[in-house]
Parts: sequence; structure tokens; C-alpha cells
Amino acid sequence: MAHSPYRIGFWMDPIEGIRPYKDTSFALMLAAQALGWEVYYLPKMGLSLDRGIAIGWMAAAQVQDTKTEFVQLAALQKQPLNWLDCIMIRTDPPFDGEYLYATQILERASSQGVKVINRPGALRDFNEKLFATEFGDLMPTTIVSASHADLRAFHNEVGDTWVVPGFFESVGMV
Repeated sequence: MAHSPYRIGFWMDPIEGIRPYKDTSFALMLAAQALGWEVYYLPKMGLSLDRGIAIGWMAAAQVQDTKTEFVQLAALQKQPLNWLDCIMIRTDPPFDGEYLYATQILERASSQGVKVINRPGALRDFNEKLFATEFGDLMPTTIVSASHADLRAFHNEVGDTWVVPGFFESVGMV
């Protein structure tokens, strides 16, 4: 028998540090709450796999569209992730080991019945910085490298560059 209302979780960076007036995750939380859904905050470091079951620490969240005191969190509780109907992956992907393991746990949660958005495997396979290179005709001359020597050579060849820290160590773009 289905429960009601719909339970949606947001696995995200620390909610206390967001800027509610411009944060998309927060806007999604407000919209879900307006639909009458139960909203849950899942802290980034709160996922685990216990005897094959995807588990998460989560707190019921009440959100309001204000600049301060924009969220009230209930006490954290540990639940199987499939207790939720849906989990939105809303962290900034640093793509370190912890992020990799978390996406694998979220993929397990998906196989255990919870809808997970965005698909964890796709987040691993299509890195946001490298995937853009699939559209080379729409972007400036680009290099992606972990080699400082290659980045310097690229800069010497093309002139002024814009360096974005992230994947590997940096991405240079003209």
C-alpha cells in the first residue's frame, strides 16, 4: 500500500551554506513543498551501504522563501533510501573517491526502488567539464590536462587563457 504524501530527498552540500535567493536546489525544495510533498535533506556525508541496503541519514525539512532562517530541519534519522520516493542528486561533483562511492550507493538505492535523479552512473560517466568537449563546435579552443607543461604550452600557443580548477588539476580555455 502506498504512503502519502510523496517523499523527496535532496542529497546536497551543507544546506546551511546555500544562498536561498539563488540556489536551484532550494527552489526545487520550495516547489516540492508547495505540491504538498514531504521534503528531506540528506547531508553529503550521510550515505552508507549496510548489508547490501542503501542507507542514508536524513532530516525532514521545512523551507520558506526568506534570506535568513530559510530552513528548519528536524533531527537526523537513519532510513533505507528506498523509504523515499525520489532522491535528487544536488551536490557539486568534486569527483573524488567519496563522491564515486556515494554515486555507487545511490545507484544501489535506485535498484532497490527509489527514483534517483540524476542517474548516478551518468554523473560518473559524463563529467561536467569533459562532457562539454563533445560540443567542440560550440566552445572555444580548449585543452584538458593534468600536465602543467601542457597547459603552459597551450597558453604560449594560443595566448590569454582562462583556467578553471577542477577535473584533474585545471582546464585551460581560450
